[in-house]
Amino acid sequence: CSSTCLTVNGAGQYAGIVILTGRAIGLQQRWPLGVRGLQDFYLEDRNLESFQIMGLDFRSSSSTSTFNDVLTCIRTDLVTVDC
Repeated sequence: CSSTCLTVNGAGQYAGIVILTGRAIGLQQRWPLGVRGLQDFYLEDRNLESFQIMGLDFRSSSSTSTFNDVLTCIRTDLVTVDC
């Protein structure tokens, strides 16, 4: 990546990010297998906003009652790291 690298919590220069969602939070519902493109039902916080608007900065933090996305970052040398 050059000027379009992804960041997490405002830092880093990542070529890609893999986001794994945790359990449903609050009123979130999980939809049946095979239904795709419903990120509203899986992502929280800035991760949902960045995904919807093709943003470049994602959030990573410890799991709480309002956030439980787990991120793995792919560096520009294609090595994966926890982020």
